[in-house]
Amino acid sequence: MDNVAKNRLVSTLLLFLLLLVPLGLLFVSGCSSDWQGEATGNIAPIVGFINSPPESTNFSRNSVIYWWGSDPDGIIAFFRYHVATFDELGPDAPEVYIQQVNDTDWTVLEVDVSNSQPGTQDIIKLSADLDDPVNTFVQQYVFLQAFDEEGMGSIIVWRIFGRNDNPPQTILFNPSSADLPFVDAAQAGGVITGVKMRWKGEDLIDFPQDPPPFEFEYRLYGPYNDSIFNLISTQFFTRKYVTSDGNVFNLGDTIIKCDTTITLPQLIVCDTTIDSIPMPPVTTITCDTTTLAPDTAITCDTLVVSLTTPTDARGGLEDFFDIEDTLFTGDSILNAVVFRSTNSIDGGPWVEKTADTIFNVFATYKANIAPAADTTVEMSFVFWIRCRDDAQVPDIVPAFKTVRVLNPRYEREIVIVDGTEYLFTTKWSNRSLHVDSAKGLWYDVIKKWADSREGSSLYLDTSIIANLPGKNYRDYLQTKNTAESVPLATLLKHKLIILYNESAKHAGIDNYVLPNIYKAIDAGVNVWVMMRAAVGPGDRNPLQLNGASPNYARYFGVTQVVYTGWGCHAIGTNCSPQARIEDFIGATARQPGWVDMVVDTFRLRTMLNWSASTDTNLHWYPTQLNYGLPEVGWSIRTFGTELLYKYKSFYGPTHPLGEPFVFEAAPVAHRLNAGLYRTVHCNFSPMVLDILAFQSMADSVLNWLYDPSLGTGAPPAKPRYNDSKLSLTIENARENYRARVEEYERMCGEQEAAGMR
Repeated sequence: MDNVAKNRLVSTLLLFLLLLVPLGLLFVSGCSSDWQGEATGNIAPIVGFINSPPESTNFSRNSVIYWWGSDPDGIIAFFRYHVATFDELGPDAPEVYIQQVNDTDWTVLEVDVSNSQPGTQDIIKLSADLDDPVNTFVQQYVFLQAFDEEGMGSIIVWRIFGRNDNPPQTILFNPSSADLPFVDAAQAGGVITGVKMRWKGEDLIDFPQDPPPFEFEYRLYGPYNDSIFNLISTQFFTRKYVTSDGNVFNLGDTIIKCDTTITLPQLIVCDTTIDSIPMPPVTTITCDTTTLAPDTAITCDTLVVSLTTPTDARGGLEDFFDIEDTLFTGDSILNAVVFRSTNSIDGGPWVEKTADTIFNVFATYKANIAPAADTTVEMSFVFWIRCRDDAQVPDIVPAFKTVRVLNPRYEREIVIVDGTEYLFTTKWSNRSLHVDSAKGLWYDVIKKWADSREGSSLYLDTSIIANLPGKNYRDYLQTKNTAESVPLATLLKHKLIILYNESAKHAGIDNYVLPNIYKAIDAGVNVWVMMRAAVGPGDRNPLQLNGASPNYARYFGVTQVVYTGWGCHAIGTNCSPQARIEDFIGATARQPGWVDMVVDTFRLRTMLNWSASTDTNLHWYPTQLNYGLPEVGWSIRTFGTELLYKYKSFYGPTHPLGEPFVFEAAPVAHRLNAGLYRTVHCNFSPMVLDILAFQSMADSVLNWLYDPSLGTGAPPAKPRYNDSKLSLTIENARENYRARVEEYERMCGEQEAAGMR
């Protein structure tokens, strides 16, 4: 190191030591707590709008408004904005008005830069004119303010925007035909579904895509009997003509649409002449213009609104329920609101839901009839609804729909629905003269069962029903005489339904009570099916797999029924060999305490039509020993069913026609406990059974199905039956299925069973 460098190093060290001495004294003497100099106060943040959208922009939908903010000595904590129309400001200047606004009337946007939420934009809701929303732009202020982390606010700034609106339209969907008529329930949670409605809002002009959430207000009016409903539909159901620019006209109003492409100077006098000869009429408006000669004539189209006015670019007719007519609002019978939409937060009528199920709609209904009379009624209701959009402009013509609703009372006990075709030519069926025998059989069986129940009097009322065609009785209905479905209201007067058909060739349920039987089950009524052709018919094709409908499979636990094709073999025209194979001689009980069924051959011979005199192959032969009830099939069952009876064949475990015709021990009766309802399905009919044995079977079935509490108040609740057999694991279900396949392979052979896999 040279001398110059050494001298520089020594000088530096001396300087460092000189500075270190006073610094050490500072540490020894301690630190002062006082700051020296003048403190600077908190500086207010600054806020302003970005020129997108620019000042005085007019919108037809709520738009995103952008702004900026900064704080010279800190950060922005939140922004807030407030919207007010010119009318709301009144005579006040903007800077005066905004100082009077409560803090709760501002919309606050928190700033969180770490989460990429600077709070410098928002879709701001602007108001539109509710009276003329299309043609009028409502001018309004958007006030804006920023606050820093110490709570200091910026100077409030504002910008003016305009807003108009194309009114939305309410779309009310048609209820499912399977739900109609609706069945009332006192509350949710039961079997019955109540009044189910669905809807949506549309605003295709302002929002051709991605519409905002709409709000809805709706009401249910009723119940109305036929005379009151006819009065309402005549006087208060009408049509309105809605123009493309949102104006509404009544029937009979005259609409004048003028050519607006002609630019005129200031108009002084305008004379209007309507020429009624052309169709449609033409209106000519002649205006005296002082600054332009000659006078200017404007030709206008004139439209008189009527029920035949077409829909075009100008506008169209819409159905209208005039609930604001003073004659309607002033009449408590007409203006009967049984339900209103209610917002749980603010208590107002506007909600965002797009579907609802309404219960207890007969809460205000009081039947003015004798206590002993039938009380189940079906009445009319009107569902009224409107939506409003993001500008809170409501649908100018609310939607409405009329619906029929049943009030089930289950005031009667048991009804027999007899689908037998009582004709002499109907083979293997109850004789045409024996409808009284069938009615008498069921009357006696039910009476004896009822007599065995303490304090019970559940007898069939066999007086004739005056309001149904054909020979029908109050609790015994003959559907083949009426050629129509049984009304749902008739079914819901009862607690239990027995579907009976003595015919072997005519399918029953899917033909003569659908869809009402399934709705009755959903409404809480239990059902017993006793017929040879509930799923069929099966009198012609041997070993034919007759598939049940999905509903029948669901409610009665049957997917398919296999028949022998007895009639085909007996005649010998399409089946070979010709043979008499009517072999159902009874059924073996599978439940403890239940008795076996036995065919009474005397009743078999005397109660059924065997054939006309020319069909000798189908006669009853006294010397033949293997007589059984013709065409009793066996069922392929669904999961959760309980076997009640197995087939008892004259031939036992063998059959003259081979293994596929062996029906011995096949399922012929079962029951289904679905938790919400119970049903019983039988593949045989009762007329030819031993009376004492059938009485015992009927006692067991009726005891299991009959629910005396039905109709006493609330609907059946979930679960109605806690001993339901349908709670199966996946593995149990698979094992159940494998058992069904093995059963079918045994009965019908490998080849046909392969189709089930």
